[in-house]
Amino acid sequence: MLRASLRGKVLWGVLPAFALVLVLFAFLEQSAHRAIMIDLIGTGAARPADLAPHLASDRRQLIVALITALAVGGAALAVVLERLVVKPLLRLSTDVRALAQGDLSRRSVVDSADELGQLAGAFNRMADGLAERDQLAEQVRRRKLELEDLYAALREKEAARAHLLKSVIDAQEAERKRVARQLHDELAQSLTGLVMNLDAAQAALGVKGEPGTTPGRLVDQLTRTREIVAQVLEQTRHLILELRPTMLDDLGLVSALRWYAEKLLAPLGAIVTFQAVGDPRRLSPALETAAFRIGQEAINNVALHSRATKVQVQLVWDDDRIALEVSDNGRGFDVARVRHGGDPTAGLGLLGMQERAEMFAGRVEVYSGAGRGTTVRAWLPTSGAGRIDADARADR
Repeated sequence: MLRASLRGKVLWGVLPAFALVLVLFAFLEQSAHRAIMIDLIGTGAARPADLAPHLASDRRQLIVALITALAVGGAALAVVLERLVVKPLLRLSTDVRALAQGDLSRRSVVDSADELGQLAGAFNRMADGLAERDQLAEQVRRRKLELEDLYAALREKEAARAHLLKSVIDAQEAERKRVARQLHDELAQSLTGLVMNLDAAQAALGVKGEPGTTPGRLVDQLTRTREIVAQVLEQTRHLILELRPTMLDDLGLVSALRWYAEKLLAPLGAIVTFQAVGDPRRLSPALETAAFRIGQEAINNVALHSRATKVQVQLVWDDDRIALEVSDNGRGFDVARVRHGGDPTAGLGLLGMQERAEMFAGRVEVYSGAGRGTTVRAWLPTSGAGRIDADARADR
């Protein structure tokens, strides 16, 4: 490339040099001619008047030669400038405009190693960088579209999972309610009737039987049988309340949660403090059930694992949400270890609370540590589907 550039410069430099040679040759010729005429005048061979036309002709020839040389030199200089400067600049300018309009494949071709060649090289490197950046931007755009598609599919799957979870929980609650009603209407009633019959038989035998006699032994056996049946009846009633506390449907969340906490924790020696802050109101059955189940799970965890002596349960009603908090002074636990440890069943209770809250766009947070007790906080929105209207509240 360097040799080609030098050959071009030498070639286009010949014309100005040739014009300069013509001017010098004409000047030397006129000088020699003038010297000859001066010698002729000095020797008297010719008079000045006779040589005047020749001098005028020489001057005209010299002027013509100068003008010709200037014209040829200017034309040659213009051609050289156009070839070596103007045309490369025009090509480079065209390439810059094409690149600015988005043609990233455009490259400049300047066969020289001077400043124009360096400028063209810098332009080409810039075009290469822009093309590479455009390719990266296109890859990023395609990857973004792929991620958006994956995110949309994930949201659809999450919505389907949430709908399925809600259906499962609703079906579970309906089945709990049905089984609790059947246990109450059938098994509990039958056991109650059996206790009454045993009481009647014991009363009848008690009149005729003396201690140590056969009737007396029958009375003792009936007494033990009645105690067993009464115990089974009490367990059945406890199971009914565990499946579906009728107090939740009849009296609402505050009464049901207070009763459950005192019933479960008081026999363990824990002091239970219950607070209801704000304006307690009835909510939709689904929301009340979710709040109760979250509180129930937290209270069960206190009873099973905490060994606490003091437990505080608080329900706070705001304008658009309810907040539930269950805290204790027990031995606490490592929340991260339970949630992400090796035992897949260890954090099911916490996961169940979280999923119930998320069904209503709520959330659950658990704070605990070894020797620092445990606090479970849940927030559930009461706007929209969470709150029942006045007519539904009146019907309940």
